[in-house]
Amino acid sequence: MPGLTRQQLALAVSLSGVGSHPAARLAEDPAVAASWRYWTTLVAEAERGGLELVTLADGPSEPTDASATNDGHNRNRPSDPATNGRATARLPWLDPALIACRVAPVSVAVGLVPEIPTVTTEPFFVSTQIATLDHVSGGRAGWSVIVSERACDGESVGPRPVPPVGDRFAEAAEYIEVVRRLWDSWEDDAEIRDATANRFVDRERLHHIDFEGRWLSVKGPSITPRPPQGQPIVAVAIHGQASLQLAAEQADVVFVKAGLGLLDTTQRLGDAVATAGRDPEQVVVLADLMVVLSDDAGAAADRAAQLDTLAARDGSAHATFAGTPAALADRLIEQAGGGVHGFRLHPAVIADDLPPIARRLTDELGTRGARHAGGVRAPSLRARLGLPHPTNRYAVSAR
Repeated sequence: MPGLTRQQLALAVSLSGVGSHPAARLAEDPAVAASWRYWTTLVAEAERGGLELVTLADGPSEPTDASATNDGHNRNRPSDPATNGRATARLPWLDPALIACRVAPVSVAVGLVPEIPTVTTEPFFVSTQIATLDHVSGGRAGWSVIVSERACDGESVGPRPVPPVGDRFAEAAEYIEVVRRLWDSWEDDAEIRDATANRFVDRERLHHIDFEGRWLSVKGPSITPRPPQGQPIVAVAIHGQASLQLAAEQADVVFVKAGLGLLDTTQRLGDAVATAGRDPEQVVVLADLMVVLSDDAGAAADRAAQLDTLAARDGSAHATFAGTPAALADRLIEQAGGGVHGFRLHPAVIADDLPPIARRLTDELGTRGARHAGGVRAPSLRARLGLPHPTNRYAVSAR
């Protein structure tokens, strides 16, 4: 099968520690997430369900204190209900890009999309990380861009100046542009590997990117050959106008909140994509939805209520569905369309809610004709999502 058609739902899952609900770490021991076997098991489960991709979270998603913003990503700063939401000691959290590289060789088809922040990292190293992941996974890599709006998240960066909070999305746009140019700095056929001539690369097919922006200055070229996908997918989550504009200008995949306002958001996104000179058909939109699943709808509702009670508040950053896989399939089909190409599901507690997604929900969607029924899968994540292999900008300009 070459890839999903627009009549079929793209399906992704967010893997965030032991679950996306604020109370997941109280329902499940978070220490289990410190093992590579845990992550390979989760990715294998997602692959069994034929999911397009998994995102690997950069940190707990719940707000922690009054200084937390609505960006939904508060790196390593969990809250404890016993302290009324005040920040507590940090939970151990493994690096999502390294997890992705570890599980890539033991997976086959599912896309691997780690969350990596712009504020606390450097674009040159992010470009090599994701390019390396694309190579070791055979073309299944992506990058979910995280732009922190917390002033304190710039304190541990080091020599690179961190922009004020109000300028961080502008810097993120430059950051993504630098990463994309670095991916293009090697042409597809730059590696010649001619041992007899003692030549590994054709230097004429390596390009300095010579980027000079307000926030970043990068010369290049990359130290890593061009990724198999040419450009691994770049994903951006929308949670406000600044992130919508960033997504419209730079993202291949956009995450939007399901629920009220979904249609308005997708319409504004489509208009912004067109204004940016891009084809809206080349942007895949996935709606975010937290799920609590059980074969019994009442049991799912009871478990959702118990999780909220444990959390002592509703800390979810996403709309929540509690019910059966069949009922969830009905809802996803009903909400698809209007600019939504699929969904990124957030298992409330991964141990409880990922298996029903991968085993029951995908079957339910398949019987309704909303998912593929198996067969040969597309060779890359871009192809799986119906996105073309991009032309190398420097190869075109050099000819």
